[in-house]
Amino acid sequence: LGVLALRRGEPEAAVRHLETALALAPDAARTHHNLGHAYGLSAARASLFSKLGLARKCLASYQRAVALAPAHVEYRMSLIGYYQNAPAVAGGGSDKALAAAEELRGLDPVRGSLTVIGVHVSTKQWSAAFAELARLREQSPGLREADYQFGRLAALSDLHTEEGIASLRRFLAAPPVPGDTPKAQACFRLGMLLEKTGQREAARTAYGDALAADPNHRLSREAVARLDGKA
Repeated sequence: LGVLALRRGEPEAAVRHLETALALAPDAARTHHNLGHAYGLSAARASLFSKLGLARKCLASYQRAVALAPAHVEYRMSLIGYYQNAPAVAGGGSDKALAAAEELRGLDPVRGSLTVIGVHVSTKQWSAAFAELARLREQSPGLREADYQFGRLAALSDLHTEEGIASLRRFLAAPPVPGDTPKAQACFRLGMLLEKTGQREAARTAYGDALAADPNHRLSREAVARLDGKA
């Protein structure tokens, strides 16, 4: 019932049902994790007076889920996301996110490394992000997603743009792998880099490829409109 309430966007009902479930089974990691989602949604919609208390309950629920099921990657990802997005007064912080991401690397080397990169990107620590990606490429040679990540970093940082273009083209030329970044997003990042290097027509083609892969890709549609002078 709590999960169904969450899916309906009813956080108060979700909290009520999930707290009842925990009273019946206090050590159910999944329930703690879902309760963290419910508290988080409640905090997002709460008044300023109530927001901090709900956010701290969200954090405590995620931490308890990880403590009960330390090998569960999704629980750790929720905790890292909280650390990245919450203010320090609510227990958040990029330093905590980075430490938790490095712990995740020990459990899942590829996903952990990608998460470490994401934390560095959120704080614009470009050198650290590229260094972590170099480590990932060395540890997992031939990893298709690493090519996308290099192109993404190049597009966001304006560094290593030519290598970023080559990496994205290599990513798009390789056979798709389940779980990798969708083609539309890779085409969009390629378009960004081509546009930044003055290759407007090639960028337009890349954005068009993104829209062909996903007609609802809003950023690519906006980029085409910008190139056409309609935005």
